[in-house]
Amino acid sequence: MIKKIAVVGHKRTVKIVRKVIATYYKNIQMAEVDFIETMDVERVCETLKNLENEVDGVLFTGRIPYDLLNATMVSHTPWVYIDQNYSQLQRTLLEGVYHYGYDIKNASIDSYTEEVVYNAYKEIQLPKASLQVQISTHDIFEPSFLEKLLNFHRENIEMKRASFCLTGVSSIYETLEKEGLPCLWLRPTVDTIKNTIERLKLRQRHRISAEREIVVLSVEPDLRDEYELASENEYQLRLQKNKLAEAITLFAQKIQAAIVETGSRGYLLFSTKNIVEMETNEFKTISLLDDVKRKTGTTVSLGIGFGTTAREAKFHALKGMYRARKYGGHQAYVVTEKRYIGPIKPLNIDVESELAIEASLMVIADRTGISLNTIFKLHCIVAENTRNRFTPKELSDLLGNSVRSTNRLLEKLESAQLIEITGRQIVGSAGRPSRVFKILF
Repeated sequence: MIKKIAVVGHKRTVKIVRKVIATYYKNIQMAEVDFIETMDVERVCETLKNLENEVDGVLFTGRIPYDLLNATMVSHTPWVYIDQNYSQLQRTLLEGVYHYGYDIKNASIDSYTEEVVYNAYKEIQLPKASLQVQISTHDIFEPSFLEKLLNFHRENIEMKRASFCLTGVSSIYETLEKEGLPCLWLRPTVDTIKNTIERLKLRQRHRISAEREIVVLSVEPDLRDEYELASENEYQLRLQKNKLAEAITLFAQKIQAAIVETGSRGYLLFSTKNIVEMETNEFKTISLLDDVKRKTGTTVSLGIGFGTTAREAKFHALKGMYRARKYGGHQAYVVTEKRYIGPIKPLNIDVESELAIEASLMVIADRTGISLNTIFKLHCIVAENTRNRFTPKELSDLLGNSVRSTNRLLEKLESAQLIEITGRQIVGSAGRPSRVFKILF
């Protein structure tokens, strides 16, 4: 049972949370911790460490303070944050139209990914082509993050790239409002706050539950295209590796996991069943897949293994990871003693995009005179091998055709400008170098 929680965030949002707790959770005490600037991280970290033995959990007023503190300290109490979903975005956009007469097709927006923003507009019958929205892609771990975000909104208004700003950051809203710039604040709703508190109560119950089944997560980067790797320098590869390590470390903090590096590529994360189930919504979604793609531009294969011993859980995790890689990567499999669960896809997979891919493959088949079955096989080869560069010999082996048949196929694709020659590779100890083709669809 939760008796006391710490609420961390900007005082404007903390005030709303206080009212909800006073109305609906009168038996819960609240310790308020102000978090306004990114430079407050060290101070807030010390405060939370001192409060840890007094509170049953921590509620953050948004993802930004949550991520910043999550990257700084390891907590022994459950943490949750008030999420800003796209229903909240839609509500705020409609508020802008109804109360202020803003042109919502022309906005400067932070706190959401491009995908969430465009999906929110799409649901209110405003397709992407009709919009002129500016969406912040600033990394919260950048130096002077808040200052850069503030300038992003200011410049969009001054340069008339947007008619108003929409922000989920309370301090940004207050500054823009003082400067007289048109602005809307993504304030949390009563229901959103109540759902977050209920989630915190669930996590606290799971934390003290007697069940302690071990879970191991095996994470490895998906195999890169050898021709793509050749075009990258050592600095780029090192930078990418560091970003991957950062994304995995942040996820490990969420599931209170211990991390072990395996060689130069992979990671093992050791946690418990209840914590991992809560973070993944009963293994329906795994935010790590999206976080890695967003931070690094690459993908990982993930296996989640259960077991009564750490050794058994690790064995199952590796089986899941290899299966995820075998079927194209950028997905996860859960493995228990009796069965596989999966694939678990990233959050941003949607049916409409898959239908659009099918339609585009039909167009390619018509355009080239190549059978739809062959075009689909090529599409699958690219997906399963997580690369789009091949020599004619490699492609013929994968298609199960002769090299002569494959070359005829490549000629048709080249005529339709659907492949390009990106280089040459020496195959064997003698003979002319073989061309390397990049498939463009």
